[in-house]
Amino acid sequence: MEQADRDAKRDKEQADRDAKREEELKQWREGQDNILRLLVDRDQRNPQAVLTADAADTHVTPKRPRASSASQSQLQQNGSRVLSTFATPSTNMTQPAQFTKADYCKLSKAYKSISYKSKFPEVLDMLNNGWHNSWGNFASGKTRGQYASANKILQGYASKCANIWSKLAADRVSEDTYQSAFGYLASAIESCLPKNPKPLPRLYWKDTHTTPMKRLSGVSRKPDGGFFTHDSEILNWTDLAVVVEVKSDDMRNDHDHIRGQLVQDFIDMATILPRRFMIGLTLASRGVIDVHFCLPSGIYTAHLGSLPLTGPNKPKSNTARLSARSIKWTEDEMRVVMFISFLYCQSHSDCGYLTGRNSDYPWTFSLKDILGATKDKSDKSPLSKIISLEYREDGSGVLGRHKYLKGQRTWVYLAKYDGGNNRAFFKFQWVFDGESEIDIHRFVLKRRVPNVPKVFCGASIGGGGSSAENQKYVGQAIVMEEVGDTIRSAFGKRQLVKSDAEIIDLFAGYVHTLIAAAMIDRDHKFVLHRDISTGNLTFRGNHPYIIDWGYGRVCTENETRTLTGKELIGTTIYMGIRVLKGHRTRSVVDDLESLFLVLCHCLWRSIGAESDDYDILWSSEDLKIISGMRIAWLHSEIAFSNQMGIPKDQHRALQHLVKGMYGLLFPAGFMDICNTPKKDPRIDSFEASKWVEIFEDSREYMQTPGAEMPCLAQLREYVYSASGRRISFITQSPPLEQDGKIPKNTLRPLSSDSLETPADASYNQTPTRKGSKRQSNDLSISSSLKKSRNHE
Repeated sequence: MEQADRDAKRDKEQADRDAKREEELKQWREGQDNILRLLVDRDQRNPQAVLTADAADTHVTPKRPRASSASQSQLQQNGSRVLSTFATPSTNMTQPAQFTKADYCKLSKAYKSISYKSKFPEVLDMLNNGWHNSWGNFASGKTRGQYASANKILQGYASKCANIWSKLAADRVSEDTYQSAFGYLASAIESCLPKNPKPLPRLYWKDTHTTPMKRLSGVSRKPDGGFFTHDSEILNWTDLAVVVEVKSDDMRNDHDHIRGQLVQDFIDMATILPRRFMIGLTLASRGVIDVHFCLPSGIYTAHLGSLPLTGPNKPKSNTARLSARSIKWTEDEMRVVMFISFLYCQSHSDCGYLTGRNSDYPWTFSLKDILGATKDKSDKSPLSKIISLEYREDGSGVLGRHKYLKGQRTWVYLAKYDGGNNRAFFKFQWVFDGESEIDIHRFVLKRRVPNVPKVFCGASIGGGGSSAENQKYVGQAIVMEEVGDTIRSAFGKRQLVKSDAEIIDLFAGYVHTLIAAAMIDRDHKFVLHRDISTGNLTFRGNHPYIIDWGYGRVCTENETRTLTGKELIGTTIYMGIRVLKGHRTRSVVDDLESLFLVLCHCLWRSIGAESDDYDILWSSEDLKIISGMRIAWLHSEIAFSNQMGIPKDQHRALQHLVKGMYGLLFPAGFMDICNTPKKDPRIDSFEASKWVEIFEDSREYMQTPGAEMPCLAQLREYVYSASGRRISFITQSPPLEQDGKIPKNTLRPLSSDSLETPADASYNQTPTRKGSKRQSNDLSISSSLKKSRNHE
């Protein structure tokens, strides 16, 4: 009984404490919302307004156990008062287990800005590799060879349609009827294919509207049909060369529903393997067929023709049947048959893959196998050496940012190079023309910047488009040395995986790389990385690497550079405060600030105090929320230390390093002027030797003071040997006004007037993904809070 009384007393005291803590937290949330609202309002009225030191210091959060995912989601909703239009996602996209019509409509709207109307066959000219000329020769009969005539194929098709004749004669033809008719057409074409003694690679029609195809996310989807590169019972997205979506007479080809399905098909086709282009066909109202080409620069749509027996030749009654020989087939019907036959012929050599139609791809290939690959004359790298990808059918071996069709896309694979003699990474990416990661790598390696991975070989290819003058994207294939794990793997859950000395030495190596790249050389050139994040900082053993220089720039001292459409560049949660505020000057100080934020985030995730508002700081989708909370967090050293919540008696060396970096990056009064558009005052006061000092000072607090720190020794040696050299900055100006986004006079973006969209399918907000890149429209279905971008 006494024990029961004690237990009851303890339970009551605990309940009182919990109630008191909940009340404190409620009051804090209300105060936080008010302050954030004031921040947003003041920023809108006066962009130079900032918090006072007193106000900032009140943002010390009561410490409590980490909230559940549901409560965190609620906190996120409460904290985000302003929806930002910033984002090109760079993380895995959250998508529903079951796609609905509304989901597809949202997706179609998200990609409307890069969807263009064109004309057939001019759109074939965008594919390069001779597609336009090949079609002309095939259609004229010059290269058709043993391929059957359209009339012969149509006769076989008409005979196969005998059992659905009455359904084709109906006033409103159903989706199932169109699905069956298209299957008969594909079957008629395949039955007329030439018989070669040595069979050539070709396409295989598969009706997949009842066959789930597993995607990289594990969720399955069922396109209505497709032409595959292999005749297999197990269907997968990597073998799909031409996808087909079908609707009834109740829906037109330009409806958001069918277009959204097609967009998701293209996303699923390119998730595991990069492609030069993808082809889709849509069949909808009155049997009209459109052809769609998905290129890096956008989705180009052209009218192809009509499904035979649906236009002027549509059956007039349920019983009267015309003889196949007596039917006068229309030009639209003939063109559909000819084009699908042409796809079978063209598939012998080119299905849109990087290598066209290499039977060993994606398992084994060389860069010279990539169609259209070119290299700089100064680059003597051997493109013929064999690359073997460590690729798995489930796609688990592919890294990078590739689950969308806008902006930069990257695929990264573990690989063996030169017959397995070198462990390597193979990276392919679509980037804006003029943004060459190969050139950046060559420049920094030539300058002997340390901790940059060696590049074995590299090549570029054209990204297609309406013409060479307006080409927007280029593809880059790079084979580089293996760089190990990301920096996040050095920080375990509730404890560090590596010692204080090892972590400090790795970060000394990162600082060395950034400073060495940013020092002005005799030609007044320097390099900025501009995308320091947990995914771009790696290590192998105790050797640090900074990777992914795709957003880097070779800059000229004090230059002004016009942006090529990107308002902000970097990973959102690690952007420096001035970058978040939209200031145009960029320098190595911004890269070092991002490095500081990476270290803080990793330490907090591993050994810091758990608090919900700190979760929001590293996960908010709103730029104003991020910048407002960042100012409050970093406004004073007290607020900064309290928020980190690292026990004072633990990891003193790392704490000393973080505080030293804080002091260099946020000197007294800086947070009060970070809103001003003037040049960053930290540039003129920058001294590389001070960075050496804070690492040296941290060393004195280590538990093992005699630990070897080779990266710190190299940093010290470099800084003192480079005494007298200086850093500079660039000023980024907005891009000049363009004549819209239309690459050619024959192209025009799809207008909202041409899209039959249900009223409840509006999709006006654009969430910002954590770790997102550039300004753009929505890119995914059912977007929600995302994890930070990384390469793990």
